[in-house]
Amino acid sequence: MKLVTLIAIVFSTSCVFAQEDPPTCIKSNKLKPADIRKLFPYNQAASIRIVSFKREDPDSDERRKIPLKEGKVNPERMFESVTLNETLRVKLEDVLLNYISRPGVKYGEVYACYEPRNAILFFDKSENIIGYIELCFDCYGLKIEPGTIFLGMFCSTTYNEMKKIFIEAGITYGMKGNMQ
Repeated sequence: MKLVTLIAIVFSTSCVFAQEDPPTCIKSNKLKPADIRKLFPYNQAASIRIVSFKREDPDSDERRKIPLKEGKVNPERMFESVTLNETLRVKLEDVLLNYISRPGVKYGEVYACYEPRNAILFFDKSENIIGYIELCFDCYGLKIEPGTIFLGMFCSTTYNEMKKIFIEAGITYGMKGNMQ
């Protein structure tokens, strides 16, 4: 449990970050599905939705961001929305938590291209959003709220695996070639 806590502290953040040339990380398989379901938000999520969203005002120069209403994520403003079945949920949780960096790899931060089009929303049993991960598959950037969401390492491998899950679930917007 101490290892899980240490991993969570190291990799959890509430700021936006991205990697210029994301190094490939490796799959660790340390956390089994039952272990993952003990961690926040997976332990409180009755359902997980993957979504795509468009810019609220296409004529605006403001950066794209997840649609909000009164400061909270507005699931009604999503362009595409799919609630994951158990199989895809287990796959996604595995990708989110079971990748680690290769020893000796240096990571850099880049903020220039961050234009998120997708997100992962965590809902409690009352259908309230308890957390989200906003994603930019184009520049490998993300934003998490709250910062206590447990995550593993994010790199090109994890983004590619997440993209496969989004596509398998039927999300097309925000994937390469469909980002207008």
